[in-house]
Amino acid sequence: MDSQLNTLARSVSNASNLEDLTRSLLRLVQRISGLESIYLTVVDKEAQIQRVLYAENAADLTIAEGLSVPWKDTLCRRALQEGRFATDDVPGCWGDSMAARQLNLQSYVVVPVLNEDHSLFGTLCGASTIKTEVSEEVVELLHLCAELISHQLERERQADLAESRASYAEARLSQLQMITEVSRICLAAKRLPDAIIQITDILSKDLAWSHITPVLVAGTELELLRANGDHEEALRLVKQMLSSDEKQIQLIIENQLEPLIWGDADTEAQKMIVVITSDEGVEAALVVQLDTQKLPCTDSMKLLNGTANALSLLAARLADHEQLEAANQVLEHRSMHDVLTGLPNRRYLIEALEDKLVQAESLGTLIYTAFIDLDGFKKLNDEHGHDVGDEFLRAFAARISRVMRGHDLIARYGGDEFVFVGEGSADGDPDKTGKQIVERIRKACTGRYELPSTELDYAGPSIGIIHWQAGDVMDADIVLARADTAMYADKQARRKPTN
Repeated sequence: MDSQLNTLARSVSNASNLEDLTRSLLRLVQRISGLESIYLTVVDKEAQIQRVLYAENAADLTIAEGLSVPWKDTLCRRALQEGRFATDDVPGCWGDSMAARQLNLQSYVVVPVLNEDHSLFGTLCGASTIKTEVSEEVVELLHLCAELISHQLERERQADLAESRASYAEARLSQLQMITEVSRICLAAKRLPDAIIQITDILSKDLAWSHITPVLVAGTELELLRANGDHEEALRLVKQMLSSDEKQIQLIIENQLEPLIWGDADTEAQKMIVVITSDEGVEAALVVQLDTQKLPCTDSMKLLNGTANALSLLAARLADHEQLEAANQVLEHRSMHDVLTGLPNRRYLIEALEDKLVQAESLGTLIYTAFIDLDGFKKLNDEHGHDVGDEFLRAFAARISRVMRGHDLIARYGGDEFVFVGEGSADGDPDKTGKQIVERIRKACTGRYELPSTELDYAGPSIGIIHWQAGDVMDADIVLARADTAMYADKQARRKPTN
């Protein structure tokens, strides 16, 4: 007996899994009991099936592994119900059993194998076609083996549970890392399409879906951001989304808790659409092709929800930034341009002239600056009113703008004063070039003006022009002051009567 116990101890200590343990125990029981077949079964109570899991056969009796029979017709079930664990007279006990007659069974023994919660896992059985006495010691040995198998089942269940928890924890950590990376990308992103492409690559690592197709919504146009996946289906679904009930779309946009997953009854099981919105409407969508073998778990859905929230916040931020940039550009333009004429104002003029002087200094070119004063403008205002005066200023600005060339600049300096700035080559006669500029401006601005409210003739402005060359004082205010002085000289000359 000590030898048998040692064998049993070695079987338990050396077994790495249920099969190794069970096969060792079956061989041991068979050697001790003298029965031809010893086998372990598993019982599926829901399906009412008993299946042979592992078997040890000898002599002529063979119980095949994998054999399945209806549970209600088995000797195991009848023996357990009767509390008859062993017999050497099967025909006398269960003579009506078709299986027992076919196998010509004479001796039989069975003990239950229980789960940790005492539910039935299966049975540990022995059978023989030869009349064999089954002692109480053999029955006790079978009970002991059944307990060992039960403990192994529980160990493996715990190991599977631990592995499952570890896999879940790893997947959860991976998803947390994904949503962290999604948040980082959204915080740093300057463009929504770039962020969506990067995030699509990250989400593709999740095993709950086979692939994700990103689609950008630009007005009424749909742009595929990546050439993969079922593009035709992606487009169809997104178009279907966009053509759905406007109230439902608006609900998605306004619902801050769940702005997220869209699916209709026909396609929800295969595909989902992650809707990305801003206050302006739907900005983009991710068409998610689900893994057909499994539905996404709660954490995968949370990952999609978190992604949709992050991208929607990014879309809203970029939309706000775009509006702010546009407003800033309007403000910047207004701060640098005259409201009435639309021409650059004094501030713009000073900055532009400073830049032109620096550039001309390095290139050795000339800068021509003409100061223009609208003679008779006060009288025009007094006689016709300020509205007509404003009409005249706008018409004057339009005329002089039409004769500007290349990099010429015309600005409203203030009131009825304008300034021209042009560039010229150091070759040639600068005085002659200056006169040509003055003549061009005066010709464009002199003559009849057909204004919205009246018509009038204008004799032209006073114009003083100077040229600046490398080596002169690089100060815009000084250059303008000199041009202003030249303008007053021209004004005085125009007032002198001609002989």
